[in-house]
Amino acid sequence: MQKTDLQKHLQAIQDRTFNPIILKHNSFRACLHRSAQNLGLIKNGELTAKGRQHLTLRF
Repeated sequence: MQKTDLQKHLQAIQDRTFNPIILKHNSFRACLHRSAQNLGLIKNGELTAKGRQHLTLRF
């Protein structure tokens, strides 16, 4: 299964390998992070139930 960039970002947050400092240096990742927050997939730096569900979607 191929993961989308958003799913890869959510996986990094779930695995606790995401470093927020990267958002200052990578505008694409910053855009993904803001989008995930706006969609309700991330809250307070953690995945929501909706975010965990998004990880299981297949494209």
